[in-house]
Amino acid sequence: MHERARDRQGISCPLALEGIASSFVAVHRDSELMQAWAAEHERRGWPFFNPPEWSYFPAIVSGGDDAAAVRAALDELDAATAIIRNEGIPHMTAA
Repeated sequence: MHERARDRQGISCPLALEGIASSFVAVHRDSELMQAWAAEHERRGWPFFNPPEWSYFPAIVSGGDDAAAVRAALDELDAATAIIRNEGIPHMTAA
């Protein structure tokens, strides 16, 4: 997934994630929030890409601490997707 994002290619994801994906929000590449996403990727040992002008990430609830909010959003996303992970659910293609 990270390699495809880096190359700005679409990915295939389970249809069951459509509801979760629909709550993603656009983040501008020059924003402090994008910096928080990049830092969290680095913290988790994930590659980060040279983003296009806008990229979509899970919505966050921030009380002023974007780093903690991004971490919490990814933890919530992981919990929400744990049930459907590796279950052979039909996929949709995102461009």
